[in-house]
Amino acid sequence: MKVVDGTPPNFEEILMAFPGADGVGVMFCYGDTIYAPGRTSVADHFHAHEAIHAIQQGDDPAGWWKVYITSPAFRLEQEIPAHRAEYEFRCKDMPRKHRRRLLRETAGKLASPLYGSLISVGKAKAALRA
Repeated sequence: MKVVDGTPPNFEEILMAFPGADGVGVMFCYGDTIYAPGRTSVADHFHAHEAIHAIQQGDDPAGWWKVYITSPAFRLEQEIPAHRAEYEFRCKDMPRKHRRRLLRETAGKLASPLYGSLISVGKAKAALRA
């Protein structure tokens, strides 16, 4: 996937639905491109996360985003495998004793207000382990 220092084509629509989406470190997948405002490179575990979204979007990223923005259930359904891919990627190089902290951190992101606080941290942990 290519990385672009900028915002995706539908950024205004995203911001209207998710006011915190312009925060530091927030990235967006649109098709085969990762939009990473303020960056020209992205850590490998984020590539793993965004690659899942690229697959999910298929050849209709605009349509995927429309549903993602309007349907909390769809959004959660899409984010769980992306966060799981990110978590699993990071786990492969991490000592076992540090994985609990990483699970809590990743689950906290999945349960965050950025995505609409759609799941509790406990349920997010369970979903990431599945």
